[in-house]
Amino acid sequence: MSNSDIKERFTNYVLLIIVCLRNMEQFSWNPDHLWVLFPDVVMVIASEVTVDVVKHAFITKFNDITADVYGEYRASLAFDLVSSRQKNAYTDYSDSVSRRMGFIPLPLALLLIRVVTSSVKIQGSLSFMCVLLFYLGMISLKVLNSIVLLGTSCVFVKEAHMEE
Repeated sequence: MSNSDIKERFTNYVLLIIVCLRNMEQFSWNPDHLWVLFPDVVMVIASEVTVDVVKHAFITKFNDITADVYGEYRASLAFDLVSSRQKNAYTDYSDSVSRRMGFIPLPLALLLIRVVTSSVKIQGSLSFMCVLLFYLGMISLKVLNSIVLLGTSCVFVKEAHMEE
């Protein structure tokens, strides 16, 4: 159930980005319209988090599941990530975690790329340079994110005494 919630929340965030991009394009990228959209986006995110918290609270209460199960789940995901970074690992770290969660990122990425390319027009060398800088920034963010995730996962594995 936690895997499903994680996938659903990530998909909802990407779809909210798509909706905001399309709305901003329709209003000629007017920044004032972004502030009109902002309360609705916050409302959607807050309601999603609230529904998930209430759902997990009911399920754990009525099935006599302790809250420690979430820590164990976090440790098992962290162990998957850490163990796939070892020398004898056969898969990439993102692949093993994605498989455990049942998340397939390619269709969502293609949808986002398609919407961004149809919403944002690249004309001239300055806009091409902005796209290149954005791409390099996203690569840097991915590398930084993987370093932070690996370090945090190592801490969770040590706390759970799962080292091998």
